Amino acid sequence: MPLVLSLRTGDDFFVGDQHVVIGEVLNEGRFEMTVMSSGRHYLVSDEQAVELEEIADVFISSGDRPQHGIARVAIDAPRAIPVLRGDAARSDREATVEFLKPRGRFP
Repeated sequence: MPLVLSLRTGDDFFVGDQHVVIGEVLNEGRFEMTVMSSGRHYLVSDEQAVELEEIADVFISSGDRPQHGIARVAIDAPRAIPVLRGDAARSDREATVEFLKPRGRFP
């Protein structure tokens, strides 16, 4: 069962280590997205899933219950590949960096 994210133009998410940014939301059921590492653009619709060339076995399609101006991004990926919203990934990284900061000397 795919994970479905509701995202607007400029919002982002990560699939594994691939950073993906939502481009223009064309209409209900269609949107553009870009995989930042390759610069590859994809046109996504609710008619057929698109396989990401950057990661094997990851498919993106437009989810159900479309809303005006919002891309319903359906991500079908193996369980071993993490999928995170961009804000969650950044928050997780910030927490990890904070945790790893040196804290003073131990006696």
